[in-house]
Amino acid sequence: MDLYRPVLFLVFGFVAVKCRDIRLFDNSRDISEGVLGLTPTSNLIEFLSVEKSSVDETRNRFKLRFTKNVQDLKFEVFDLDSPLPRSGSEGQEDGGVSTFTFTIGVHGVHEALCVVSTSDKRSSIMFVLDNSKGGAGRQDSIRIGEFAILPPGDIVYETDEDAQFKVFVTKGTETSDQRRHPLQVRFHVFNITSGEFKNVYDFDSVAVASRKELAGGVNETTITVKTSEHYITGMLNVVYSSRTEIGALVTQVIVSRLIVLRPSVQSNAYPDGEIGFVKKRSSETC
Repeated sequence: MDLYRPVLFLVFGFVAVKCRDIRLFDNSRDISEGVLGLTPTSNLIEFLSVEKSSVDETRNRFKLRFTKNVQDLKFEVFDLDSPLPRSGSEGQEDGGVSTFTFTIGVHGVHEALCVVSTSDKRSSIMFVLDNSKGGAGRQDSIRIGEFAILPPGDIVYETDEDAQFKVFVTKGTETSDQRRHPLQVRFHVFNITSGEFKNVYDFDSVAVASRKELAGGVNETTITVKTSEHYITGMLNVVYSSRTEIGALVTQVIVSRLIVLRPSVQSNAYPDGEIGFVKKRSSETC
């Protein structure tokens, strides 16, 4: 997943700068209410199919078909040659079926990234698509992993104590990447003690995870953030990645949720006046 890290931060994150450094899935119906003690709700979309067709020697066209469970959704397309999103067009078919169609060039890395997110980018689904000139031209089914976090809302901790939360996932259509666990957490946080903003990708330096499997195939991961050692506040990007079978048109599905981590003495993700948006002059660098 390191390959997608710059795009993931742009898509699932935000830009927060002071020249210092800069809802995905709701709980699925398939997550056991008895196991989690939660009331299941719908995913952002119900996937129906995706098609790939050749426009010319250098371009492919993709058409994603789905039904919406959340109406206010944002659609973006990326390739690994550029961090900037490309455009596409939304459409409607009979029976309440929605579509998103886009055309993209074929590059050295034959993958295209189609991202569906809520308008605030707090919840997202990324489809990694085979953008080669060969391979599968259609895929009609994929089970996207369910995803839930307890407690709901902000993760709040007391000063000099560790913060803790649980992530519950049931696997989607998956051939797991054996190099790393499919559940990852990225930290985009402000260190209150040092006054520094950091993107922390070394999970073990700031947190500990313990995992177990529950009934019904639900995987429970308890995340303990070492806030007793690191007085941090900010956003956590919880990411779950599922790989499909070799040769599929959808090669990977990545679901993500941004959540707030903060001390109880603070009401927002970042202290007032410390992190914000600034206009950069053309002659300045951060």
